[in-house]
Amino acid sequence: CASDMVVDHDTREWTDLSTVIGGSTALAEHMPADQASCVLNAHFAGLVACVEEEFGMIDKFMGDGMMAFWAEHDVPDHADRAVRAALAIKRHAEACAAQSRQSGEPALRIRIGVHSGSVIVGNLGAPDRVNYTIGCDTVNVASRLELFGSHINASADSIVLAIARTGAP
Repeated sequence: CASDMVVDHDTREWTDLSTVIGGSTALAEHMPADQASCVLNAHFAGLVACVEEEFGMIDKFMGDGMMAFWAEHDVPDHADRAVRAALAIKRHAEACAAQSRQSGEPALRIRIGVHSGSVIVGNLGAPDRVNYTIGCDTVNVASRLELFGSHINASADSIVLAIARTGAP
């Protein structure tokens, strides 16, 4: 490395799951900040439960998105677990959307991308600000899959996209 940082990472096989709420910018523009915060927190609580049920780890929340991962050394069936979590998130999101519509509130639409592959894992960042996280093309592909979901069906309450080599339920 060109910097003075201590290199503290390794390359491993993991599965990444990336989510985002479709249309959340428009939703937030029509909602007070405290209400938007409550909606996001309730949304993320449901997603976290789905991920943890399959022994996944939450890496971070990014605005209206979440990143989670499964490590091969922790759960050998990491890809299958990630796909099961994605399907559980899909069911959860669809139930929440139906409930929101029934009570006259706007429904959240969620997109989910899942991809398995080699990642860099460890403490990454700048000399004064590091974060234990994963990175590399696997993470980028999961994020792009989630983004691509809006091109497939932007009006769906939920959509899951995974690369074929990722596990199956």
